Amino acid sequence: NQFFAGSLTSSNGMFIGSGAISQSKIIKKGDYYRIYCAVLERSNSNFVFYSDDFGLTWTMMGSTAPANDHEPKVEELPDGSVLLSVRKSYGRTFNVWTWDDTYTTGSWGTAVASNNQTGGISFGNNSTNGDIRMIPAIKKATGEVVTLAMQSVPTAGSRAEVSLFYKELDPAVTYTPTTIAQNWSSRFLVTPHSSAYSSFNLQPDGRIAFFMEEAPKSVTGYYMCYVPLSIDEITGGTYEAIPTVYTRTITPENFGTICLPYDASSFEGAKFYKIAGKKMQDDVLSYITLEEVAKLEGGVGYLFQAEGSELNIHYHATAMYNDIENPSSTGLVGSYESKYIPQGMYVLKSNKVYYVDQENYAKVGVNKAYIDLSNVSDVDESQVKLIRLMNGDFVTGIDGMSSEMQNNTIFNLAGQRVSKTTKGVYIVNGRKVTVK
Repeated sequence: NQFFAGSLTSSNGMFIGSGAISQSKIIKKGDYYRIYCAVLERSNSNFVFYSDDFGLTWTMMGSTAPANDHEPKVEELPDGSVLLSVRKSYGRTFNVWTWDDTYTTGSWGTAVASNNQTGGISFGNNSTNGDIRMIPAIKKATGEVVTLAMQSVPTAGSRAEVSLFYKELDPAVTYTPTTIAQNWSSRFLVTPHSSAYSSFNLQPDGRIAFFMEEAPKSVTGYYMCYVPLSIDEITGGTYEAIPTVYTRTITPENFGTICLPYDASSFEGAKFYKIAGKKMQDDVLSYITLEEVAKLEGGVGYLFQAEGSELNIHYHATAMYNDIENPSSTGLVGSYESKYIPQGMYVLKSNKVYYVDQENYAKVGVNKAYIDLSNVSDVDESQVKLIRLMNGDFVTGIDGMSSEMQNNTIFNLAGQRVSKTTKGVYIVNGRKVTVK
């Protein structure tokens, strides 16, 4: 009833293109990320629906058909806009739905034929559906992470020569149907044989899992054919897959910061922390307390303490790319580039926390983070199990501890209060001390 409503009340049939839904990477309402599906109505009109409760209720996007062709596919663009790609002869029909700032209302543009656009996808007189995907990749020339739109479709005058087209999407551009339809690559030929419908996705190893109907010579009908393709191969060496392991050389026991664009599945070589509290005295930072975390979220800054000489963080190439979280939930704001730290923030350098008292003074490095205590609560003195990281110089290399020191408050690095010391590292009156 939710599908056959409004302008579709009198319709006598429809189906969801390829039986496929697409899930948003950006828009989350309540417990779920938004899902989309595109339908072909019996009169060859295309419509798109979305659901914010994982399919319990559906809402049509717009009141009129955004396209009037054949089988549709729908995918999300990096800014949250919705791309409709529809089967047609000689090319694809594209349209784009643009949301308002709250992702509540929006509108469709005017559908365009890709084969009528400059550098648009163009091929022979066959009408066959393919697939559209947003694929994260690394641009070799700059090393930056980019999003590639990829479209598969047969490209001969009949159902044959299934191929892939791609284009790099500019994150600063709000795409219209015309601009999304322009300036695609030339085709990458997947098969020279008779071939028809196709689909593809990104494998955990960073390769494209391509699946298609194919009929080699002297074969009647189609086989279902799987072909693993590398992003490097498809793009002629211009782009490559995102590596699945992030590695950094580190110094044992030293502290550092990190921020990666992807959720981590596992890691070795360090323990990771968020900032749990701050201790201020006369508006000057005395120390911060750290709380260990069990997983790393993409776009979020963290502190770590090295346990070895190499840090290895593992994630899937299929993982969702995350923008920088700011304001931060961990007390650290990450960066994917080297840039100046805003005045009023703090920077970790050589196991010391420094206040940034002027603009254009201190920089944060690539995949690192600076400290932002704006949303960090004052220290709960009962948090004795939390590691403390001091503002100012650390005291190291002490051969023993005086009786005066022994009578003061002492914690080990596990945050446990102790009555006396042996060899090792301790927190004494809030300062880090090494006893030899």
